[in-house]
Amino acid sequence: RVERYFGQVPLDAFLAEARAILNPQQRRCLLVNLYDAALATGEPPESHPRLGALLAGLGTTAEELQPYRATLAVKNDLSIFHQ
Repeated sequence: RVERYFGQVPLDAFLAEARAILNPQQRRCLLVNLYDAALATGEPPESHPRLGALLAGLGTTAEELQPYRATLAVKNDLSIFHQ
């Protein structure tokens, strides 16, 4: 639902609303899921400019999400399954 809503409103409006209604744990959950989606594209999350804007707008840095990156990378590495 968040991704759909995110696509319907301007970034600034989305960030203002998210900061107003989400607690820190909910923000982290949202950002980890968005980070996961960025990793699933096969490109480094840092190459997704909107992700950087979301991190900054919600008061988080890429370094704070770093502990989740290894787990998400394993989750998205389907090459470990033989085709």
